[in-house]
Amino acid sequence: MLRIRAFRAIDDEPTCELFAEGHKNVLLEHGITKVTTSNKSWFYNPGVIVMVIESEDGKSVYGGERIHIVNDFAPIPLVEAIKVVDDKIINLVNGYKGVGAAELCGLWNSKYISGRGLGQFLIKIGVALAMQIEIKSLFALCAPYTVKTCQNSGFKILEEVGNNGTFNYPKLDLVATAVKIENLKNITFGDPEFEKDILSMYETPNKIIQHIGESKVFDINLQLSLELNFKNMFL
Repeated sequence: MLRIRAFRAIDDEPTCELFAEGHKNVLLEHGITKVTTSNKSWFYNPGVIVMVIESEDGKSVYGGERIHIVNDFAPIPLVEAIKVVDDKIINLVNGYKGVGAAELCGLWNSKYISGRGLGQFLIKIGVALAMQIEIKSLFALCAPYTVKTCQNSGFKILEEVGNNGTFNYPKLDLVATAVKIENLKNITFGDPEFEKDILSMYETPNKIIQHIGESKVFDINLQLSLELNFKNMFL
C-alpha cells in the first residue's frame, strides 16, 4: 500500500529532503538541470504545504507536489519562472496577496510508480487540499500533457500573460501553460468524474481508497487532513 500524506514544509525537513532529491533526479532524467521550483528555500517557507507519495514507513518518497501560498516570504515559483519573459505576471499575482492565493507546483513521480495514473491523481489532490485550507485562487504552470487534466480539475488558461498563456519553459524546446482557478468556492469542473473525486477528498481527507491505475488496482492510504488555513501561514 502507498501512502499520500500532506504536511507543512517547516514541520518535516527530512521528508522535504527526500522530496527534493527525488524531484531533482526525475528532472535530470529529462535533461532539465534548472527550474525555479527545484531549489530548497521552500523548506523554510511557512506558506508551503507538501504532498508526498511515500512508503508506509515514510522512508521512501516516490513522488509529490507542493502548494505555495502567495506571501511575503518569497515569490511563488510561477512568478520566478515567467517574469523573465513576461513581467506582467508580477503585478498580476501580487494583486492576490493576502486574499488567499497559491500555486500548485513541483509535481513529479518516479519510475517506481509510473503507469499507475498518480500524476493525474496528484492534481486532483492538490485542488482538494487547496479547498481544505481555504485558498481562494489557485495558479499552476503545467506541461502540455497535463493541460487537459488541469482543465478537468477546474483550471482555466491564464491568457493575460505570455503567448495566450504559454511559455517556453523550463527549456526552449519545451512549452508550459499558465492556468488558474479563480474561485475555489465556485469551481466549474471540466469533467464530472474529476468533480466527484476532488469533492470526495475535500470532504473526507483521511481514508483508504482503492485506486484504479493504468495497469493495476491498489490501495492508497490518504492522510490529507491539515488543521490550518492560509490565514495563519505567514501572510
